[in-house]
Amino acid sequence: MSDLDDIFEQYRDADALRSVPFRPDQFSQLQTDLDGEQYGMVGEIAVPVGREPSPAPASAEIPSRLNPPDVTSALNSIYSEYPALKDWGVDVIDSRGEAGKDGYLEFYHPDESRSPNPGKPTVELFSPELKGNFLSSAIFGDMLHYAPDVNPEFARLREGFRSTLTPEQKAIDRRAYERARQEYGEDRPFDDWFDISRLDAYIRGYLAPDPNNEWADAYTPEQRELLERMRTSLRSPAKKDSANILAAPAPQAEENNGFEIGGVPIGDIETALNAPFAGIARGVLKFVGNTAAAFGLVDQAKVDRFFDAADRITTDVQQDNLPAQILGTAGEIYGQYGVAARGGKRLLRAAGASPFVATLVSDSLVGLLGISPNDEALANMLSENASHPAVVALRDLLATDPDDPEWVNRSRNAVEAFALLGMSEAVVRSLPEIVRQTKQFVLTEFGQGLERLSNTGRAADERITELSRGGTMMANPIGAATDVVVSGAGKVADLIMAPTGARAHKLPHNLLVEGSGATPTYKVTQSFGAANKEANFAAIDAAKAAHPDALKSAEDWSALLQDTMGGSYLPVPPMQAIKYAQSPQVMADKLAQLTPEMKEGVDAGFANVSVLRDMYRSGEATPRTTTELFVWGILSRGAGPVQQESAYIDIIGSAGELIEKVTNGTFSAADEAIWRTTMSKALPAGSPGRQVTMNVNAAGKLLLELASTPPNSSETVLQTLHRMIGDEQASAAEIRRTFMNLTDKAGIDNKVVSFILLVSGRDDVLVMDRIQSRHLWDDGRFDGFNIYDGYMKEGTTAAEGLHGVMRGPRGLLVTEALEDGLRPMVQEAYRLVGREGDASLGRFHWETWVIDGEQVVDHGTLKAVATGNPIGTGVSEGKPGTFSSGMRYTRGTKGPVIEYPLSDGSSVYLTPDRMKQFEKYIKNPKNGIVPRGFKVTERTDVRWYERPEVDREALDAAARDYQNAGPDG
Repeated sequence: MSDLDDIFEQYRDADALRSVPFRPDQFSQLQTDLDGEQYGMVGEIAVPVGREPSPAPASAEIPSRLNPPDVTSALNSIYSEYPALKDWGVDVIDSRGEAGKDGYLEFYHPDESRSPNPGKPTVELFSPELKGNFLSSAIFGDMLHYAPDVNPEFARLREGFRSTLTPEQKAIDRRAYERARQEYGEDRPFDDWFDISRLDAYIRGYLAPDPNNEWADAYTPEQRELLERMRTSLRSPAKKDSANILAAPAPQAEENNGFEIGGVPIGDIETALNAPFAGIARGVLKFVGNTAAAFGLVDQAKVDRFFDAADRITTDVQQDNLPAQILGTAGEIYGQYGVAARGGKRLLRAAGASPFVATLVSDSLVGLLGISPNDEALANMLSENASHPAVVALRDLLATDPDDPEWVNRSRNAVEAFALLGMSEAVVRSLPEIVRQTKQFVLTEFGQGLERLSNTGRAADERITELSRGGTMMANPIGAATDVVVSGAGKVADLIMAPTGARAHKLPHNLLVEGSGATPTYKVTQSFGAANKEANFAAIDAAKAAHPDALKSAEDWSALLQDTMGGSYLPVPPMQAIKYAQSPQVMADKLAQLTPEMKEGVDAGFANVSVLRDMYRSGEATPRTTTELFVWGILSRGAGPVQQESAYIDIIGSAGELIEKVTNGTFSAADEAIWRTTMSKALPAGSPGRQVTMNVNAAGKLLLELASTPPNSSETVLQTLHRMIGDEQASAAEIRRTFMNLTDKAGIDNKVVSFILLVSGRDDVLVMDRIQSRHLWDDGRFDGFNIYDGYMKEGTTAAEGLHGVMRGPRGLLVTEALEDGLRPMVQEAYRLVGREGDASLGRFHWETWVIDGEQVVDHGTLKAVATGNPIGTGVSEGKPGTFSSGMRYTRGTKGPVIEYPLSDGSSVYLTPDRMKQFEKYIKNPKNGIVPRGFKVTERTDVRWYERPEVDREALDAAARDYQNAGPDG
């Protein structure tokens, strides 16, 4: 990556700009136009959000570059093996070796406006390395992007492949997406990225592997079979089968014969009417198959695989048909459990058994014989929802375990049915499925208007809360387990999500819930203006007084937002934070995930913070200390600790005179211009700090605001803030509000100001950044998606996420409400984990940030802020899944230097640009340090070089070879 790329890499995570790369000729425009517009990427063109880029002009040179001889030969080779592809009419443009063309090649759909060959499916070649067999394979691989559009069988198999992904593969995909977003400027939502890029990469990696064949070991046997069927589908022209749903024309609205709710079609009548009978047949077959396996007539694993496949087919057939799903599930439950149980009861009653004994024996036999020992029972759900010892004990007794012998699990099935006496095992087995289907239903368009389970769920919550406080377990332990299930379903039902296409409060429908439509009682605006600051502060205070327990439930939170934001749709509540506010045990369970290494880093960080805190309390801290602390803080915008803190120790030694002007109130607009032109030059080549060049430049505007004197005041903004930080009676919330009140477009908002206050020694604060927002909002319902950066806004290159409500007055309201709601639980949570002396809201933020960020952070450069001298201070890369993991960027007496650890505990030293060369070397499998197909982001439990497939000895040798500096630089 070039130095220019390093400079602009910052934009991918910045608040205003989140896309790379930018062309070099765009630099001057961006430098002068950063303050008012968001930019996004369309192809290689940077355009302000909301503007449409001009279509790529058709080049007169393109015909001469279409299908040159070696490409024609490659295409003929492809068509000889896959004749169906010839009908697709794909053109190939040869741009190999042209300046500004990065990567290997790219596919354009016929309707893409940025296509150099509009109207035709086109592959454009960029890399000169594309030749011979690699050329054929690469072209074929990119043509596969077009296959789902023209080959219905391929499209169906592609969707089938998606459904076979294992949890491990999904986790790898998530990490790959985060890396693409962080390192390559990926700005699409995860689902779009996966569908367009990642899923095709799975398919291309098998059907058209590159020379390294990095995907060779990535597939399960089932996936390999599907991929071979895809290959077969490409060898003959696709059949035009009108029965195939992918090929069939969409029916006209007036011809719809399906069910409707409120005008929304929800499925075909015939499919729904057939569903219960098909379900009964499946259920009976499952009972017969599992019973045969119980007696050793067939292998249970084969039975399970057969019915897993049958279930997937059923899911496909009943997709988007809610009546069919409900009736089919009911029929299957009756077929598998009801038929056998009723038949058994009749036989036993005919033999003279009492009704009680007949019910008991028949239900127990259903659990013993008719259910797969590998299926999860109701008891398997308990540990995820309850912490009471009695409920956990019940789970341990009855939950099935795939590692246990088959008859042990079958006995558990029978005991669970026995525990319910008269309740058929059908009810036991149906509850988990009902809960899952309820969750899915409530989140669909068809369930949006239905308020169900809410009141029952809240009643169950109250009983569970009583248990968590030491209450007596009810006589029927299954009742407690049922409360857990009902409570969970009730919580989901409380969240009636907004319909598709809705938008409010700078949020898409994915992050909105239904509101009442009422106008706000205490109106809090989206942004601050010179005339509305005091009104917003008063409205926030009044709203918090009216809703003192806003974090106790989703309903309470939505009531707060209805009264302050108003409207038919409201931002989705912070569901994980609500769980913490309801139970200190849940908070303690999160804190228990802190590893010893993470805790050591947090302890070191708080030791650094305590130095600054003591300086402010004793009066030793000066206005210069506060100025440098604000510079340190603004560098964190959209950046990781390594980028932020490297930049600070790079520039602060050159900023002395300008910092002094801020402290005495003489820093002017001319000085801001000098700051912009001089400070970025202090960032050396190869420094991670070059990725936050924009933040370095923006610090000048912040300093101008700090040096200003507000009307009717005898103090500069800096002097007021410095005085308040040193006043132990002033809360972090008060100081944060004062900053907002005294400044205008200073370049930082609630998030960064909170961060600065936290590291100054204020431990009563949350920092609502990307990691903490995702943590407190996502209780699992968003499946790890990056809801902070959010979802692409239709028709633009901008994304809408939680960041939209974390700024300005509304961000202030949300942050304060979260702080107020979580603070009372912190002391008890830390007592539960045996660390009562560590308890503070600020420490809870730091530790959960480290846990969810999966990295060790100690903010060691705070020592430079405290002493006013960056020499000897540094920052370490705590992320285990990056090639720079373990390195420490330090400011030596001779200049910046990177310390890199060796396996024997010693270190080598490299200049920053030399470190870049070293990283490039170790990434190449040809150099023998990592194997082919190695993915550095694949694991986060250990540093990448501690993984067994890495040759640590070769890594050490390479590090010694690249060493070109000493500890001082």
